[in-house]
Amino acid sequence: PSSPSPPHQTPIPTPNPRRAMAPHFTVSLPQAAHVSSSRAHTGCLLDGMDEIALMVDIRNRGFPVIGVSAGYRALMGVNFDDVLGLSIEQALVRDAPTVAISQAANKDLHNFCKMCRNSELEEISPTQVVQPTTRKDGSKITVLSMLWFLAVQRKPYAMIVQELLGEGLIVRTTPARREELVESCRYSYIRIRRKLNMKAYVSNSSLGGTSSEHSNGISSISPTSLRHVPKREHVTAWGHRREDVLNEPQGQLPEFAFFRDRLQDHCMLSNDGYTVCRREMDELHSGCLVFSDRPVRPGPVGLRFALRVEHIAAFFYGLPLLGFTRRKPEDNGKLYPEVGMCLGSSVLIGTGYKAYAREQHDHLKLGFKKPLEYEIRAWSLPEGAPPPCDELQVGDVIGCPTSKSRTGNPFNQNCMRPEVV
Repeated sequence: PSSPSPPHQTPIPTPNPRRAMAPHFTVSLPQAAHVSSSRAHTGCLLDGMDEIALMVDIRNRGFPVIGVSAGYRALMGVNFDDVLGLSIEQALVRDAPTVAISQAANKDLHNFCKMCRNSELEEISPTQVVQPTTRKDGSKITVLSMLWFLAVQRKPYAMIVQELLGEGLIVRTTPARREELVESCRYSYIRIRRKLNMKAYVSNSSLGGTSSEHSNGISSISPTSLRHVPKREHVTAWGHRREDVLNEPQGQLPEFAFFRDRLQDHCMLSNDGYTVCRREMDELHSGCLVFSDRPVRPGPVGLRFALRVEHIAAFFYGLPLLGFTRRKPEDNGKLYPEVGMCLGSSVLIGTGYKAYAREQHDHLKLGFKKPLEYEIRAWSLPEGAPPPCDELQVGDVIGCPTSKSRTGNPFNQNCMRPEVV
């Protein structure tokens, strides 16, 4: 505790934090200077764009908004002073009733922003939330927001792209309508990214920059990687360090990398696309289906590939779901099935020592019904047979081989059996 001032001294007045802040920024004093700098350096690039978008500084505490597009200002009826410096939650659910706000969605937003800080991250799937919000005139609306990872002048940011779902706090929509809005957000993000590239190019050119300096402008994280961004000094999210695989001779590289043009809900790529990790791995055991970026070359016996275990999530048992498909991965909204075993033209094995096969090219929409035998064929370990492994360990190599046999139980015929080395 501080002692009272002597009678002959005038106490020094406590400075008013609001006077020390940048004008109109409703943030704490340690944060204000950083937000003001990020706004002047990067956030202003978003000012004149017609898309509904916000730019968030993920390096700053609270993830404050530093950029507001013209489309967002028109939709919400706000100006810059009403939004700049707000945290990501405050910006997305402005004055909405607490009972209407999804706390799980807010948790997902924070986890996404924290993972974007990882210097080894190259690709991360955008996340989407539906939250109510309030316009400046007091009217309530519900919006679909998608968060994307983007690097601007070698610094990571989050880009929020929105689409209006409807008026009011509760809006009903069909799955087809939501899928249409998700694709609209994706195209809006692509347009924003192109405009940012152009603005960065013009800005560097006006300063007399050379062509080599232009690459320091915008580095898109999705679908382009962040491999040219210098590493920052902090530990990676899942505990393994990046391997400079591109420096290895071509013959020592893995046979394929993971397809990165469109990732499933909680998927993250690192290590030049050779390492995949599931976001919120200790809480979610799905949402991270990935494809190889090229066909697997057949060997003398059949197809085979192998993966090395780098990390194991808590409370996860058994084997991951591995297998093959005839479907070529493409950047469209129909790429991933709702459930892994419903993948079209595929044969899969894992997840509790079970195997699945589907001949039809399209994915099976399972719903609440049990799949019919002609829709998905399923097999299990024979009764009394020992499982392939008791528990995976870090460093284990999981092989997924096939043979030319296509009849009978794959566990009995050994035509597709997981190998753990």
